[in-house]
Amino acid sequence: MKRVVSWFRSSFSFKQKLFIWVVICMLLPMVFSVINLNISSSQILRERLIQSEENASELTEANVSNMMDNVIQTMNDATFNNDIQPMISSLRNEPLGARQILEINNRLSSLSRNHNISLSIVSADEQQVMSGSGWKPAFTEEKPLYKDFQSRMEEFSSFQVRWLGPAALLGESTFSEESVNSPLLLARRLTDYNGETTAYLFARISRTELDRALLADEDVGRRNLLLDREGRVLYGNEDYVPGQEFPYGDQEHNGEETFITSMEEGKDHVLVRQGFEQRDWSLVSYVPYQQAASSLDRAYQQNFFIQAGAFLLFILIMLFVIHRFFRPIQRLVYTAEKVEQGHLDMRNELQRNDEIGRLSTSFDHMLDRIQETIQETKTEQAMKRKAEMEVLQSKIQPHFLFNILNTIRIQMLKDGSTENAKLITSLSTLLRAIYRGSEWVTLEEESKQLEEYVKLINPMRKYPVELEQELDADTLGEKVPQFILQPVIENACYHGLPAAPGRIRIRAWTEDTMLCIEVTDNGKGLEPEKLAGIKRALFVNKEDIVRDYMNQKNSMFGIGLKNVYDRMKLTYGTALFMDLDSKEREGTTVFMRFPRSQRGLMGDESTAGRR
Repeated sequence: MKRVVSWFRSSFSFKQKLFIWVVICMLLPMVFSVINLNISSSQILRERLIQSEENASELTEANVSNMMDNVIQTMNDATFNNDIQPMISSLRNEPLGARQILEINNRLSSLSRNHNISLSIVSADEQQVMSGSGWKPAFTEEKPLYKDFQSRMEEFSSFQVRWLGPAALLGESTFSEESVNSPLLLARRLTDYNGETTAYLFARISRTELDRALLADEDVGRRNLLLDREGRVLYGNEDYVPGQEFPYGDQEHNGEETFITSMEEGKDHVLVRQGFEQRDWSLVSYVPYQQAASSLDRAYQQNFFIQAGAFLLFILIMLFVIHRFFRPIQRLVYTAEKVEQGHLDMRNELQRNDEIGRLSTSFDHMLDRIQETIQETKTEQAMKRKAEMEVLQSKIQPHFLFNILNTIRIQMLKDGSTENAKLITSLSTLLRAIYRGSEWVTLEEESKQLEEYVKLINPMRKYPVELEQELDADTLGEKVPQFILQPVIENACYHGLPAAPGRIRIRAWTEDTMLCIEVTDNGKGLEPEKLAGIKRALFVNKEDIVRDYMNQKNSMFGIGLKNVYDRMKLTYGTALFMDLDSKEREGTTVFMRFPRSQRGLMGDESTAGRR
């Protein structure tokens, strides 16, 4: 299993794995649904087939009942017709004339024209027959049958209709010879005003009307039969002819109206038995189980294929959507691969407002920042190499200059010029510090160099400068960049105290991991506007310092505060805090705070990390 999972993870892309998982998540419910359908389809198919046949039987019963209602209504119309009833009532006294018979025939034809039935009136003495279509029941010509019929009809009221059944069972007739089925006959007794029988009204329901009402369906093999109360066939088919007893009753099924039983050739059939409200007849509908089930099974198959087609269509749509959604991600991957190969100028440039668009924008900004950082690093390295080159160049034969200065000092001592000899000594000491080549010195060494510097500049001034230093003991051994305070002292002498005696005070102390140095003079100070302008020019970030260097590659380093700030910023970065404060006629203060024993861009690797 672990091998399969490992193979799956390594063999497919994220896009392919996403597509596969979506398909699996959709396919599993569909597979389970098909399996469950196959398991339960037999019972479901049986129930639905029975329900379908019951619905079809109820519809057929409704059609047949409606047909019978129409026949009875037509017979009622004929019985109580204002033109027919008086003439029929007079039959007992005298026969009807030809004109009267013709009028009755026309009335009967008019009443039955729209119902596909035939009406006939036969006098009680069998002497006269009235019919709109020239039809009369054949059995009326057979004396025994007709006499038996008359005696039975006397048991019925003139308002009742008797269902006689198929004409083929009532005697020889042309209907029984033409086909299995013959029309159904109905009869009613017609009386005069005294209730005496004068004639009989017969109605014949044609085979066409019966076939239409029974709704036989040859496509699924559905057949319908009309049975009487004894279970004999009244209207059937070639398998079950009128008069034959239907052998598949419901006695063995506990009175169930719908059941499955073995019928013709041992095949299972769905049989539905439906009674009529108007008559104690029943409608029997039967259909071969397999043939009916096949139609429903085709419906299930059609539904399955529709679902499968919809699933495939969804897969295609989903594949298209996933492809569209993954295009920007693939663009990001392509850009990342190009960047990995060294093409840092590649960009996505996706114009989107969603999460992918924000990711692309952030990725492009990150590449821009990386390029800027690389360029800054290259520039800083160039600056470092330039500074190292200058240091190397300054070391070329420096002892020659020191020998000359030492010879001048000895000659001045011989001539008795002690003060000038001291100046030469201070200059020599300062130059030795400059040419020593170490960029990092202790704060104590920096302090001594400042003392030598002040000794050198005081003879050049009309009014000397007094230097005071208050350095905490724990700050003396701290490493600082060389000459970070000399430019500050120089600015104080030439700008703060240009033509007046004054005092320059240097304080140093520590705050946890930070070293604090403050240089204060009591000179003339700066105007607020000038102070603000100097601050804007001095205090810039590291990137601006590098950019200024890139724009002025051939210029030398500046001096004064600008030089000090640039060196310290390149060395300590954001860890450096430097501030300039001044009040007019009160003096100027320069404050700086930076990490103790820190190394930076301009640091000396030989002393890095040592206290």
